[in-house]
Amino acid sequence: MNYIWLALTGALGGFLSGLLGIGGALVFIPILSYLIGQHGLEQESVSYLLANSFMVVLAAGLAASYRQYKLNNIFSKTAIAVAIPATIVALGISFLIAFWTESSTVDVKLIFKFFFLFLLVLIIVQSFWGRKSNDYDSMPQSLSFSKKVGAGVLVGFFSGTTGLGGGSIMLPLFHNTFKLKYTAATSLSSTVIPLFVLPTVFYYGLLTPQKYIMQSGQTGFICWQWVLPMLPFIVIFSQIGVKKNHEFPLWLTKLIFALIIVINILKILLL
Repeated sequence: MNYIWLALTGALGGFLSGLLGIGGALVFIPILSYLIGQHGLEQESVSYLLANSFMVVLAAGLAASYRQYKLNNIFSKTAIAVAIPATIVALGISFLIAFWTESSTVDVKLIFKFFFLFLLVLIIVQSFWGRKSNDYDSMPQSLSFSKKVGAGVLVGFFSGTTGLGGGSIMLPLFHNTFKLKYTAATSLSSTVIPLFVLPTVFYYGLLTPQKYIMQSGQTGFICWQWVLPMLPFIVIFSQIGVKKNHEFPLWLTKLIFALIIVINILKILLL
């Protein structure tokens, strides 16, 4: 039964990754949290969640970016400028979390939960802050160097602490704050995600957990029995999502984005 849910999650996460440029982790995290919770991992549950979330987000970001490339809607130079500081910060946060879980008696999982909740509330407010966002038509090439670096630092910190690919904060940041055209903002977000998530995936893959969930089929904290069933559905449905991003009205895509965040907020509050 878990494999069916993993396949459905991969399809939904892949579609939303392509549609919204968010990486899909808002969809992946709930089922990964459920699977991890069945193994009584305590402190290491955070590292398992981050590692596997980053792995599927990497796949979603690569698939969506490829589709954007085929549509000639890619902004590689800007994406690299954002991804470099994001990578440095995300790796630093990941190292601190791994060190903290080994040496501290503080409930890291509880802190992670409430920080995640705070960020979700902040994102949904930011998403609807701009009143005339339909009129935004700036392109990524117009962003100043300081904005690119600042965005990278913010995205790296957000991603490193939540396990999200960063798209959930990049989309409102690029569109509402930097006033980029919505399709350009989603494309830029999709391109940044795999660039800075990849080193973090390698980092978690090289770590040695104190407790293994699967003695075989596990690389560091990455559990392939969870990841592999999602991958083909992520790749296929992310292509569909990118296509629909250019077809759906802006109000609909923003509504879908907001509903996903609200569902995650309710999950945190009720579970």
